[in-house]
Amino acid sequence: MLTNDIAATKAFYYEIMGFSILKEEENHISFKTGNSILSFKATAPVPVPFYHVAFSIPNNKLHEAAAWVEKRTTILPYSAKETIADFTGWNAKAFYFHDNQENILEFITHFDLDTNDQTPFSAASVESICEIGIVTDNVSKTCEAIKSKYNIPYFVKGPLMQDFAVMGDSKGLLIISKTHRGWLPTQRPAEKFPVTVKIEINGNDIELLSD
Repeated sequence: MLTNDIAATKAFYYEIMGFSILKEEENHISFKTGNSILSFKATAPVPVPFYHVAFSIPNNKLHEAAAWVEKRTTILPYSAKETIADFTGWNAKAFYFHDNQENILEFITHFDLDTNDQTPFSAASVESICEIGIVTDNVSKTCEAIKSKYNIPYFVKGPLMQDFAVMGDSKGLLIISKTHRGWLPTQRPAEKFPVTVKIEINGNDIELLSD
């Protein structure tokens, strides 16, 4: 992912959120986010890069995690009355917040995974990156290319639409959005910025590039 301000990105993810720094250079920084690595590369000040990333948390820590995040930044409203999103079709619940450059971040728990943690919630409670948004002008073409090249299936719980689709499983999802479609929960239009996704499937490391 790209950032237009390495220092501000470090301040948010390391100083505010408490993620460990794995690698830091003048124009690059990587953080440990559970079993995943979140990396940023410096880019020009404008336009400001804009992404969606979700992190998996234990089933029994949703409200504790929300209280923990609320001490550090503002949780975005999901509706007029709620900050917690109840995705009944996915058997999942989530909440959203911004980072320093207003990327839409999400903490989500999938109850099908049956995960629990008895320690107080902290940055170490984050299990992994479980969603990354990929923005494209042609959702169906992009999905079919990913399916054909990497054998990643469509998410069995959907949705699968002309302007929005989900691929993978509850442990890791690619959220494929058409350019200018609104992201939850703000409905800010999706924008295309380069992103590299490195994942392991059946013991094989694969790398997806999106521009």
